[in-house]
Amino acid sequence: MQSRKCFALLEIANMDQTPISFEFLGSKTYSLKGSQTVWVKTARSGWDKRQATLQIVLHADGELRCKPLLIFHGKGDKKGYLFYKSLRAEYKLYDKRVVVAFNDKAYANTDTMLEWLRS
Repeated sequence: MQSRKCFALLEIANMDQTPISFEFLGSKTYSLKGSQTVWVKTARSGWDKRQATLQIVLHADGELRCKPLLIFHGKGDKKGYLFYKSLRAEYKLYDKRVVVAFNDKAYANTDTMLEWLRS
């Protein structure tokens, strides 16, 4: 009879990616029935089109071993001082417990995975 090999909970993990957007239901609003005026508050112009991919890894024991990864659509390698200055400013807005990356299609590729693993 063969013995069963059991895995420790820290060895069991699941990684998943999901698309997210900065503004949900931008064209919808709620108000009381019969209201004459409905006020609408929106995020910055263009944020309704800004997309990202969120990647998370969960371990069966509940310990956080990998930082969440946010991959935004865009190029992180454009030339020019103003771009680098604004990119650095944007990076500072994110929590240090999150890895932020940019690429053309907002999906995980070798470069974003390596950047995530190095963080």
